Amino acid sequence: MLRNLWSGSLAFRRAVAALSMALAALVVYVGSNIPQAAALPNDEIDKLSTAHADEELRIYKPRIDPGGAALSLDRAANVGAEVWVQHAMLAGSSVPQFGALAPTGPTSVVYAAGDASTAATGKDCATSVTVSRADTGSTSPQMLSLRQDNTNRDDQQFRQLILLSPTTAMQVEVHTDSFSGKPCPRAVTLGRGLPIPVQMGPVDLLVPANEPITLLFSAIDPSQPLFSKKEDTFDGLSLGDGDMKADGFDVVSNTTQKTPILHAVAHKGTDGLTLHDLKLGAEQVALSVGEDTERADTWANGKRFPVFDLVDSIQKNPVLGFFLAAVLIPGLWKWIQSSCFPNKKEASAAD
Repeated sequence: MLRNLWSGSLAFRRAVAALSMALAALVVYVGSNIPQAAALPNDEIDKLSTAHADEELRIYKPRIDPGGAALSLDRAANVGAEVWVQHAMLAGSSVPQFGALAPTGPTSVVYAAGDASTAATGKDCATSVTVSRADTGSTSPQMLSLRQDNTNRDDQQFRQLILLSPTTAMQVEVHTDSFSGKPCPRAVTLGRGLPIPVQMGPVDLLVPANEPITLLFSAIDPSQPLFSKKEDTFDGLSLGDGDMKADGFDVVSNTTQKTPILHAVAHKGTDGLTLHDLKLGAEQVALSVGEDTERADTWANGKRFPVFDLVDSIQKNPVLGFFLAAVLIPGLWKWIQSSCFPNKKEASAAD
């Protein structure tokens, strides 16, 4: 029956050809929108792995052992680091160092390195900071939050990062040393007391779970600013001791958007994602994602990506591209012409 329709009805042949073209277009569309895990590193994922103002980076189940680093800055010349915590306690060598001045309970703590009067020696100084999981009695961290605040100043000559671990107590070790042996004045303010000069050695703090740790980075020597433009970035920080393994991460909005701007998780059966290259801008904090052999399942604004792009794959395959352009497409067009647009004599016979 179908053979008779095909040979005897031009309208039927045209309908079949149109249906075939529609089916081919559907195959191309579906073939270009098949969700798949992204091979890492991936430029598109890196571009979206940035929390701007009013946004937050949330790292899920980071692999941090007791005493292991969550964040570190290693001897950046002329970089002054300030640490601000609302509730913390002196720990380790800092307890005997401050003696009777050490509070018996949590208090606000501010560590500041240098001021305008130390510009002459400040350029010889370097600051190191390590934020670690508390080495005793701490639970495995379920999430780390990285964000910024108060970043809308046009004259901003600093970079800020706020780190929070909702379920895990953290330790902070910060010290400023000189490359040349000259002094690097530092001060610690405990509660409402006066700043206490720190002559040598690190300052150690124990920070309870769910307590924000604010880190400020600027030039110790103001005559040599680190950030001459608001667009300048600071990439001296590292997650962990250089990188960090985690199950996944989100970039989320802290305003009205409920769906994560970016949601990335390690592909099933793989051993986590490697996060590294932490960078701070005046209004953003960004990281790079992944190493070779790692794969991630990702969603942008609730939509799964990346997808398998059939057209892109064809364009990148010269053999397949040549076959389609030189053989298959011309052959298909010739078949449509002969079947659906015959000469007048053949059309009259068919009708």
